Amino acid sequence: MKILSKAILVLIIVLLWGIKSQSFAEVILDKGKVKLSVKPGETVNGTITLSNSSATDIPLRAYFEDFVYIPPFDGGKKFLPVGSTEYSCGRWVSFSPQEFILPALSKQEINYVIKVPQGALGGYYGVLFFEKSPKLAPQQVGLGIVVRVGCLFFLETEDKVKKGALEDMSVEGNSIKGNFLNSGNTILVASAVYYIMDEQGMAIDRAETGKFYLPPKNKFPLKIPIPEKLPSGKYTVIWTFDLEEGDAQVKEIEFLKDQTGNSRILQIRD
Repeated sequence: MKILSKAILVLIIVLLWGIKSQSFAEVILDKGKVKLSVKPGETVNGTITLSNSSATDIPLRAYFEDFVYIPPFDGGKKFLPVGSTEYSCGRWVSFSPQEFILPALSKQEINYVIKVPQGALGGYYGVLFFEKSPKLAPQQVGLGIVVRVGCLFFLETEDKVKKGALEDMSVEGNSIKGNFLNSGNTILVASAVYYIMDEQGMAIDRAETGKFYLPPKNKFPLKIPIPEKLPSGKYTVIWTFDLEEGDAQVKEIEFLKDQTGNSRILQIRD
């Protein structure tokens, strides 16, 4: 069970052209993410442990890339060369060994050193990949097959800003629609729950927003269905955004449903 729980943390990307690979479930990382609170000018050391659960030696190479979360911001990522984004930490991180043989039924520690530059502010991100090395054992790597596992790096300064704002809110048909803007300087891993309250403070409706992964300056679309049987009157949506690590934001949207069944937003409050 312990090995299985570790395997769940492993980020595995398999790009196949033609033949299905049977292999890289054999390599397991002891962590799928390194998340650190850092200070400008600081040097941080750490290790990642790889395990080979197979009876065969595996040649590996290590390399770093940037990543960004992409719409619909449900956790899907795009991987890019180091330095491709303004939130890249790739040039801060050195690691060794970079090419090695991982013996059968054994473990290998990868040492990393993070040198945080002066002036760093907010969140910086990347991923350390481990991939079968054709250089060390070309006969073991199939043509056109790339199999790799990776450990995400989340490096965020202690004075990072985690906040969001509601934008473009309007009533469209029987729904309130708009966007949640990441107005801070770190990736927001967030979820939300809202209540529709009547003027007496009674909850009329409730719903949850699934977890989303929102980079700075990006927007996540929001939608609140207005119940058709809702009587005319004033209502308040109380929307709580859980930003993890004990951080949360509460937004309020006051709206009016008139006697003709039409609704309009009266005000938005933080």
